[in-house]
Amino acid sequence: MSIERPDNIDVFETRDGSRTLVDRDRDAHYSSTHGAEDESQHVFLRGTRLTERSGEWRVLELGFGAGINFVQTAKAVFEAGQSLEYHAVEYAPVEADLVDFHDGEAGEMVRRALDGLDLEAPTSVEIKSADGSIRLTLHPIEWRTLDLEGFDADSVYFDPFGPREEPDSWELPCFEVARCYMHDTAILGTYSAATRVKEAMFRSGLAVATAPGAGPKREITFASPTSKPLAPYTLLSAEDYIDS
Repeated sequence: MSIERPDNIDVFETRDGSRTLVDRDRDAHYSSTHGAEDESQHVFLRGTRLTERSGEWRVLELGFGAGINFVQTAKAVFEAGQSLEYHAVEYAPVEADLVDFHDGEAGEMVRRALDGLDLEAPTSVEIKSADGSIRLTLHPIEWRTLDLEGFDADSVYFDPFGPREEPDSWELPCFEVARCYMHDTAILGTYSAATRVKEAMFRSGLAVATAPGAGPKREITFASPTSKPLAPYTLLSAEDYIDS
């Protein structure tokens, strides 16, 4: 089955000066219009507490989009002298030249990954940094069909389009897939604070917590197989979201 790239995608400058993409047909931005880099760092990189970990960082992302979460994570890896294994799922990848606003080696890795996809017969593409410290694998598939035997993520970046544009990505089956790739102290982060999203997280067997969002966003959500990693945040009760 071939995959078609989305049409009518433009570059959009967000309020913190960083850039993202916008799908004009769906009126959907790939990152927060208030600050693409701010959101990426606040929700995903720092929010999932990835930078507090020693040893190789292991990330699973739903919604590769413009690649900004990978770029921010890769830059942190280079600065910390760390290593990174990064798996990203993106069913509708964009053209590589649309993300020429990313600089440095991390940006070049994003473009190489996107440019290396064969959408007529979709197969995963693996890209390595020059020093071998970072491995990026881009999977042009549906989230539910992901098969990464033996992979346990430290962080899950849950970053698809919102429920209005992409409702299937916010249902219980997707959180069940995410749960399969999380070890006991892994953290899933998302910009969503919707009640039904929290309910789906609880039903998948995850502990759930809330925290202040980036910029004007009041609230974001984190989840983990156990409650201990969520201690810095405000833990929620499953009883408030799941009917007995």
